[in-house]
Amino acid sequence: MNYPKTFDRLVVSAVEKLPQWLHPVMLWASYLGTPLVMAFILVIVMAVSYSQRHANLVIAQAATLAFLPMASIIKLITQRARPETIYVENMLVKTYSFPSGHAYASLLVLGFLIFLCVNYISDPWKWLLAGFLAFLILLIGISRIYLGAHFPSDVLGGWLLGGLVLILVIKFIVKP
Repeated sequence: MNYPKTFDRLVVSAVEKLPQWLHPVMLWASYLGTPLVMAFILVIVMAVSYSQRHANLVIAQAATLAFLPMASIIKLITQRARPETIYVENMLVKTYSFPSGHAYASLLVLGFLIFLCVNYISDPWKWLLAGFLAFLILLIGISRIYLGAHFPSDVLGGWLLGGLVLILVIKFIVKP
């Protein structure tokens, strides 16, 4: 397999050393990180925010939901080919690689949940939940590399884009 960057080569060689018994965990994490699943989670959180009369949070969550397709739009612009792997060959929907939509959506949605945990849940639960959500973001990104769906730079790009959008939503809409 050809890797476009030394960074990709180094990370893939490290991820390839993970044990095979993690394969079902990685499949589960990859499914969880699907942008559609992330959108569903966000809609549930919006419903809870609405029921609690947090109009500002509902608006921020709606904006976050509106930004979810951004990774797909960027994929159409960059048109970076995916890695040549069996996983990619068997994908039902063929899309481009950069940025990882799973990494982007998970950072955006679960990152927003981390923001909510830190600001609306009391100790020690907020830190336990925030840590668990951060672990899920990391696991979802690693799963995309482990399964061969993305180059590490695709995942990093998804995380960076998701982080940027999340910061802008929090700064300009939520205004904590």
